[in-house]
Amino acid sequence: MAEKKHPLGCRVTAAVRDQLEDYAGTAGTGASRVLADWAGHAADVRGARWDGEPWTWMLRWSQTVLRRSLAEIRGQLSRAEASLIADTLNGTLISPDVGKARLVAEVSDGCTLNGLGAKWTADGPALVEKLQAMTEAQAGALVVWAGLFWDRSTRELQSEEHDARLFAMLGAA
Repeated sequence: MAEKKHPLGCRVTAAVRDQLEDYAGTAGTGASRVLADWAGHAADVRGARWDGEPWTWMLRWSQTVLRRSLAEIRGQLSRAEASLIADTLNGTLISPDVGKARLVAEVSDGCTLNGLGAKWTADGPALVEKLQAMTEAQAGALVVWAGLFWDRSTRELQSEEHDARLFAMLGAA
């Protein structure tokens, strides 16, 4: 039996409404999806202590969502698929604006226009289907992962060990 859903109303800025519409077509559907993703991760942060500093709490919450989302997709991607994603996002400014829809479009275009599926011996259309099946949080975690992959700001990050740790995060070692 399906769980009963209850209506909920809230006020948001025009910018937030626009983001929700971009995300899901309508603000209401976007809000429903965001709240559903959040509810799945809320159990991880319920025990977090509010210490009066909202940015500290939000950072802890974001880290928890990132870790949980990476854990949820662990083992779903091959090393070839993870390499294709990293290659696709090479040179992309990693920001919260790079969400699931853009990741899917970038990977699809990378395979179709740049032959990245063949380059990495990965099935591009199957990878696109996997990405489409992910939640926004899971796709966002992959975008963050790709940003970490390309972070070569220190000598320590310019090593095969660094790359191996990152692929291991995805279970794609």
